[in-house]
Amino acid sequence: MIIKPLKPSIYLRQLEALKWRLPVNHPKKEDIMKEHGKFYSGYYGERSLLYHLRSFLYRPDLLFYHNVKLKQDGFYFEMDLMILSQRQMTFVETKHFKGILSFDPIRHQFWRKDPETKKIEVYKDPLTQVRSHSHDFSSWLKENQLHYPLTITPYVTLTHKDALIDPELPGQSDIFKSIFRSDQLPFKLRESLNSTKSNKPISKRQLKAISEKIMSSHSEEKSDILQKFGISPNELRKGLRCPACSHIPMIREKNHWLCGACNHKCNPLIESLRDYALLIDEQICHRDMVAFCLLANRNQCSYYLGTLDLPKSGKKKGTVYHLEGLIKGG
Repeated sequence: MIIKPLKPSIYLRQLEALKWRLPVNHPKKEDIMKEHGKFYSGYYGERSLLYHLRSFLYRPDLLFYHNVKLKQDGFYFEMDLMILSQRQMTFVETKHFKGILSFDPIRHQFWRKDPETKKIEVYKDPLTQVRSHSHDFSSWLKENQLHYPLTITPYVTLTHKDALIDPELPGQSDIFKSIFRSDQLPFKLRESLNSTKSNKPISKRQLKAISEKIMSSHSEEKSDILQKFGISPNELRKGLRCPACSHIPMIREKNHWLCGACNHKCNPLIESLRDYALLIDEQICHRDMVAFCLLANRNQCSYYLGTLDLPKSGKKKGTVYHLEGLIKGG
């Protein structure tokens, strides 16, 4: 049963909005494209797991949580995928790397050799990562008086179709039990579930208490992405963004907005206000909306805002509209 479904993170959506809002020749454009590609690659890899786990996702005895972020001892930790049952906790770290992947279980090192450039890139050991997360989660449960005797199973799945585990390095046979290609995950999960059948289960009430605490404690905050990359709001492209092809700006015609790139016709206000909320502020006034969306005047702005039924505060010229819901529902 999927308790917390997989969705693009707020940070990934911020990168997506910034990718379209930055001019083509902006000096930070390449940095944003690389950062977006890295995070989208991770999301794509996690999404591919859903296919392999399709026969488990709706079992009522298994609870699935994607990208849970919890606070423990003053620090946040985030798990790609967590699967809970009455007998065990399974933690899955996903890596969407292509090329020859090498693991050194003694020195806890992980590196990738690009098949085209032959360049070697070193990364954090993913098995250490997932074990650390499982330890953090166990400590979090204990801190919240929810610590029960559940078997902990950490896995690392390689989701890229062109990932090759280097077979030549010695001493790696043991880690293959925990690190493998993603198509092996359903078999590994079934094997681990069978191996814990004789374990004494916790009650359904106890499992429900853990689940409710996870969901109420999960935290995902919006970062100040413009400050992070040293970009001013004035450098962003203004105008309504086409929801079909992301061209900016759309052109106002009699009863609709028209995209000059793909001829799509619609009212694209939601997408552009969501960009504003992700990149600049979660509140907007008439003046700022006219400037960001390139609307004709305040009256046109008031008309469109009236069709959206957004929560608002203040009166007359001091009215501000609250856009938090556009981020949560995006």
